[in-house]
Amino acid sequence: GGGSSGGGSRLLLANELMYVFLRYHRHLYARLWQARKCADMQARAQAQQALRDAGAHVGTPLPDCDGGAPASEIDDGATAAAAAGLHATFMDMTLRMLSGDLEISLYEDQVRQLLGPNSYELFTLDKLVHKLINHMRLMVQDEHSHRLWELHRYEHARGVSPNALTYAINMHTILEDTVYRFQYNTSDASMSITMVEPRAEALTITEGFVNEYIRSYVSDVAQRIPKDAESPCPFMRRNLTVRSADPGEDDVAAALDQVVVHNGLECKVACLTSKVSYVLDTEDILTRRSRRRHGPNPHYRLLRQNKFVQWLEGAAGRLRADKDAAEALARGLTGGAPMGAPADGTAAAAA
Repeated sequence: GGGSSGGGSRLLLANELMYVFLRYHRHLYARLWQARKCADMQARAQAQQALRDAGAHVGTPLPDCDGGAPASEIDDGATAAAAAGLHATFMDMTLRMLSGDLEISLYEDQVRQLLGPNSYELFTLDKLVHKLINHMRLMVQDEHSHRLWELHRYEHARGVSPNALTYAINMHTILEDTVYRFQYNTSDASMSITMVEPRAEALTITEGFVNEYIRSYVSDVAQRIPKDAESPCPFMRRNLTVRSADPGEDDVAAALDQVVVHNGLECKVACLTSKVSYVLDTEDILTRRSRRRHGPNPHYRLLRQNKFVQWLEGAAGRLRADKDAAEALARGLTGGAPMGAPADGTAAAAA
């Protein structure tokens, strides 16, 4: 639903890696709880055996880990202390086995002797711990797991239960695959796990949430502006000093003379990421039309003519100078004969 979750509950939206991790954690907790249960039953059985050896009548004997009715002659305090000692010994053996100081076969024999034959579920504890550690390494390397956990901390940082719809929308910006919903109720200490498939209407829900927010924001801004308030001048005072120090409607209208205004810029909002971007080929235009001249200034025209004549005379002089230099060079090459006449050596050779 779209409302907030209950006041005595905590919500976690996780991916598959986080779901498998919590399942591994649940199995490890069950194994350790079985070890404590067997330690309690083994301590009670040892106490009953001690009473039988002493000749006291304590009722039907109890097997090692099968449970049974407690006897009134058993000291509960001593039994609890003995059970705590058995459990501490088991935890010490487990740590030694995990660190490699104790062989697996020897560990199984010692556990069976310590906690009884019903402790067979604890023989594969090393495999479960290794799988849990390897899976934690995968989670550390997964970016989505980090972001989902940070989102969980962010949603619960307010001190109140998070809004389920807002939490789901923020989660969809990170993950679009299958989601696992963990709901823990503190009132009865129960947890429910639900697998939520990606829904086609998730985008529609997100769009509805964003549209509702935009409408509320725009209406709030409109309500804060008085209806009789004067619209602010869109121009700087220094640009209107030639007309009036305090521009009014007439001054603004005169300033907008021959001005073209086109408000065509569009923006779009991504509902999933809340990012704003401009729409291509849309723009706002503010331009002033240029005033046409009725004709060129006669003085300006005379200056341009004189400048052109000076340039033309200068270009003609440079051409004449280049021509004279070329003729002088040609006479030097032909022995002083004018251009077009054969040199003396050439005429003699022809004769």
